[in-house]
Amino acid sequence: MATGNQSEPALCSDGSGGAILSWSDPRGSDGNIYAQRVTAGGTAAWTTDGVAVCSASGSQASSTCTADGLGGALISWEDTRSIWYADIYAQRVSSTGSMLWASNGVAVLAAELPQSSAASVSDGAGGGIFVAEDYHGTASFDLYCQRVERYGQLGQPEPSITGVKDVKNDQGGFVKVSWSASYLDAEPVFGIAEYRLWRSVPAALAQQQALARGMTEDADAAARDGSLLVLPAAAQDYAWELAASQVADALSNYSLVATTMSDSVPSSFPRTVFMVEARSSTSISADRWYSAPDSGYSVDNLAPSAPAPLTGQYAAGQTRLHWNPNTEADLAGYRLYRGTSALFLPSPATFVADLPDTGYADAAGAPYVYKLRAVDAHGNESPVATLIPSGTLGVDDFAAPRAFLSLASANPSRGANTTLRFGLASAGRANLALYDASGRRVRTLVGGTLEAGEHSARWDGRDDGGHEVAAGLYFAKLEAGGNARTVRIVRAK
Repeated sequence: MATGNQSEPALCSDGSGGAILSWSDPRGSDGNIYAQRVTAGGTAAWTTDGVAVCSASGSQASSTCTADGLGGALISWEDTRSIWYADIYAQRVSSTGSMLWASNGVAVLAAELPQSSAASVSDGAGGGIFVAEDYHGTASFDLYCQRVERYGQLGQPEPSITGVKDVKNDQGGFVKVSWSASYLDAEPVFGIAEYRLWRSVPAALAQQQALARGMTEDADAAARDGSLLVLPAAAQDYAWELAASQVADALSNYSLVATTMSDSVPSSFPRTVFMVEARSSTSISADRWYSAPDSGYSVDNLAPSAPAPLTGQYAAGQTRLHWNPNTEADLAGYRLYRGTSALFLPSPATFVADLPDTGYADAAGAPYVYKLRAVDAHGNESPVATLIPSGTLGVDDFAAPRAFLSLASANPSRGANTTLRFGLASAGRANLALYDASGRRVRTLVGGTLEAGEHSARWDGRDDGGHEVAAGLYFAKLEAGGNARTVRIVRAK
């Protein structure tokens, strides 16, 4: 060991069977902080007699050592470089013995009066949270804490995703990702140049793409050549591809529209995970901060048009039906229903068949009323086209004698969605809203002018603010043409 007395050792694991230790060392002045890594085999891995963590003027003592979760260590100490009273400084040391924060450490807690007895813990992302006793001019010590992120900045410079929401009134495939800016965004010296929006690639697909695209831990390389970004932090154990980028403009909030890996269907809501990177405007490529991942799913909000015209011919106990093909790109097929009155509701009880083509021969033995819906790949159903024995009706021609509202889903509902079906006797303004048991409106599903005929609306169990509602009794109320219809909905978790 070096000359002088080495004292106050602190120790933590290096995550590989070895250890990293720090100590107070007077070899250069009143007292400095040194550190050394010892491998699992007992060999000193860094410079002989250790590396200098802090050799500033004044006295440094009482070090602590905490694993940073990435093979290095977070070392803190009491430091009197600037005043008589001690402040708390800290340094992050890499697995190879390099200092990753400012030379001689970062002032973590540096109030006017003394701070002492520091302790720390990793924040799980390469940084740490530090706590110490702080006199602060009172009759006794209080405890104060501070976070230092992985690059040595105090607080939380990472951007924070505030929402991943479906883009409404589209054919699916898109979400709007919103985030709060890094507090360094408007900082004149150490500012943010741009934000990058990264989209996760499913594990099975990532394995296939890795051979063709390559994988890297360098975000700039991934953005430049299209390789997959893989970050070392456990909380971000994904393969990422660049979805979009946004120039920083000293704003408090940002948003971008991005494509998803898949769309939701009535029985499944596959989520796509996103992450936002804030990239520094300095020339140091390592200065970047990543948000915690968040996810959302896209919804196809547009139903197909009603099949038209629906025609039929009855003879010898068989009705031959025909209609023109729909032109929607995401069309999945058609659903045919049979009833004895123009007022019957399409339901499992009146269902005839799912049809891939534009014709059907129904050997029902007698003339019936038929209702036909087009269905897209994501479960959206069109308005109804109706055929009665006397001729052909399209959705624009059919008018039930009264408005109706019915619950198409199970009651109580236990899934993510509750489907409501309703009909209007004539075109006009309609309002369909959900109310809780106290009469408070929680969600408006429909509000506007609709054509006459049958319609449907889907409630995802959330209020107008996007928050999931509690289990309990709710009421759906349809107001149209001066009339009102109400049905009860029981939400079960």
